[in-house]
Amino acid sequence: MYDIEKLIEITQKLRSEDGCPWDKSLTLKSLRTYIIEESYELIAAIESNDLKNIKEEAGDLLLQIIFISNICEENNDFNFYDVLQNLAEKLIRRHPHVFGDKVAKSEEDAIKIWNEQKQKESNESFFISNTPTKRALKTSSFNAKKGLEFSSIDEILNKMEEEIQEFKVANKKNDFDNIEEELGDILFTCINLCRFNKIDPDVALSRSLNKFNKRSKKFFEIFDGNEDPNKLWSKAKSIVDETKD
Repeated sequence: MYDIEKLIEITQKLRSEDGCPWDKSLTLKSLRTYIIEESYELIAAIESNDLKNIKEEAGDLLLQIIFISNICEENNDFNFYDVLQNLAEKLIRRHPHVFGDKVAKSEEDAIKIWNEQKQKESNESFFISNTPTKRALKTSSFNAKKGLEFSSIDEILNKMEEEIQEFKVANKKNDFDNIEEELGDILFTCINLCRFNKIDPDVALSRSLNKFNKRSKKFFEIFDGNEDPNKLWSKAKSIVDETKD
């Protein structure tokens, strides 16, 4: 049987001098993609009620946390046990209705107490929860209510054009860090456009993906390798759109 200490030893070995080249190349920034991927794979397993896959994906997500801790320990910042200590202390602080003298008679009471404690600990906690899309939507809404708001859809579209131009400049310079930043600005502007139109960006994106997948499925059904892909895509699009309910 493996315990957490043995698991940490295994991951440290992977990042050691004679370890795995790929594991040694991991950084906090490069881990971001894998954390998101593993989170969604775990969610998919839960939605499928696939217990075997849930167990596997939970382990994959845990691995990302251990790698984060390893990297920070290598930099003399903190280790995995510091993460555990911090989590334990936070759980106690956020549950004064369990470990203190407050009372929660319902789930709503418990959530209210949790959020009150969270706000006491950090004024920025409002902005660091949920998926990036939801975080962006909350941030946009919060600032709009305080007066930092666009006056019209046209103003948002102008901002979009401005961000696209800035992306083009970054892209010409092949500046990866700036390219990433400018693409983020474009996405955030899209979120503002959704909010201004009272559209949930996750719902809009999900609809777009569903539509694309139907069209791509039809595209590959009729693709023979000879016809112009652009013309064939238009044909697939027309076929799918004509069969809409």
